Amino acid sequence: MKSANNLTIISGGQTGVDRAALDFALSNGLVCSGWCPQGRLAEDGFINMRYPLSEVHSVEHTVRTELNVLDSDATLIIYCDEMDKGTLATKDFAFEHRKPLFVWKIGVNSNHQQFLKWMITNNVKHLNIAGPKASNAPKIYGETLDLLDKLLADYVRKADKRMY
Repeated sequence: MKSANNLTIISGGQTGVDRAALDFALSNGLVCSGWCPQGRLAEDGFINMRYPLSEVHSVEHTVRTELNVLDSDATLIIYCDEMDKGTLATKDFAFEHRKPLFVWKIGVNSNHQQFLKWMITNNVKHLNIAGPKASNAPKIYGETLDLLDKLLADYVRKADKRMY
């Protein structure tokens, strides 16, 4: 799914939504980046070097969370039951820094066209994707991969058409 629209996925490398976003980008030829805590730490240990992340000066996850919001044009939060502490921090940083935010609750949201319109309206080239870690939402990794395949495939396809 390589695209001429140069969409970059930004995420923090934690298990769950973050890791699914990075894996989606890598497996579909999209550029990805982001900030991770000092020592490349996640709940499952060391974040693999295959993820092109930069370490922040702190082990506090909120530091990388804020930087990922700041380095993006907009943020997509994906969750299923409830937002965990880290996801709520992402939401708060998006509001604080006046960044566009789209919240997708799996099993509730189904309007892919609304998301596509949001991406186009906000001219999103650097999309921060965040949500709960795997220990707080055990099925979120697979659900996120499925969702991103639907949401971003549409965006990339439509972006390619807009270029011609």
